[in-house]
Amino acid sequence: MNSMLWNFITIFGDFRFWLGVCIASLLIYFTLPKRSKKHVTWTVFLLLPSIFLSYGTAYILKILFKLPRPCVGLLNCPKTYSFPSGHTTVIFTVATTFALYYKDRKYSLFMFVLASLVAVSRIMLNVHYPLDVIAGAVLGSIVGFVVFYVYMSTSYKLIR
Repeated sequence: MNSMLWNFITIFGDFRFWLGVCIASLLIYFTLPKRSKKHVTWTVFLLLPSIFLSYGTAYILKILFKLPRPCVGLLNCPKTYSFPSGHTTVIFTVATTFALYYKDRKYSLFMFVLASLVAVSRIMLNVHYPLDVIAGAVLGSIVGFVVFYVYMSTSYKLIR
């Protein structure tokens, strides 16, 4: 696969992409019939906190570990540190959140294949080492689980 394809795939791990998805969901919320609104409200109370927490945690860990990227000194090399991969952390958080919320195997499989492709894209673009993306996948999955269970426990209390 060429670099243009990897650059396209890597977009799906970008924090700004998922922030845009959440904002777009909020904008269409008011045009939806009442029965469809529950599929949008979860983006505010589940997906949005998940992506913020995963992105923030990855950022803090980058500062703590201060590991250089494999592309240091090359043109277009990101200026931030390498470990863990923020893109991988965010997309695995999104995939875990979607899988837990929707519980549809086909959809979950699609999301995790996409997450895996994003992880591979980070290595193929020479901006991360394999350990960076493995750590990002584990971190993102943990954040997704934690936020989902907090969401479910508080949602239950709010409904009750």
